[in-house]
Amino acid sequence: MHASSVGPDGDPALRRRIMNVLFIGVFMAALDAAIIAPAIPALQAAFAVDISQIGMITIVFSLFSLASTALMASLSDRYGRRPIYLFCVAAFGLGSLLIALAPGFSMVLVGRAIQGFAAGGVTPTASAVVGDAFPAEERGKALGLIGATFGMAFLLGPLLASLILLVAGWQWIFLLNCADRRADTLDGLP
Repeated sequence: MHASSVGPDGDPALRRRIMNVLFIGVFMAALDAAIIAPAIPALQAAFAVDISQIGMITIVFSLFSLASTALMASLSDRYGRRPIYLFCVAAFGLGSLLIALAPGFSMVLVGRAIQGFAAGGVTPTASAVVGDAFPAEERGKALGLIGATFGMAFLLGPLLASLILLVAGWQWIFLLNCADRRADTLDGLP
């Protein structure tokens, strides 16, 4: 996709809506990496796994995220930003749902693998959308805002997870990721 498809002279309101959707997707992917630490003891107790097994939750997510980043960036170049971004957001939600409904620890790991694979595509695709949809003078600011979402997620994630664990089960930490992402806002992108 090229900048001309939305264009630097495009509608500022459309760019704002696009930025909101990108912000939500990137925030949820980053939040999931930050929110998992407080949930580890609850997951360990729920599935009766030892410390070496519970560490796989983070390892699987990281490995699949790293493995998919270049692939998703390439696919978004080939097939368009919108379908790849929507795929990644939907897959992330699916992985979250699988974890929340997991009957056993192996399903938690499958869900984390799906989440990681999808998360690896969210940020590079979001960054590419910024390059396509924003004029050159606004790209740095937009990319800075996307980068700042990681900082916010890592500040808010442990606190949010702790509050959820106080009032609800660990499943709700992952069910948060199944919320509507307003992906229809990306209608301006091919």
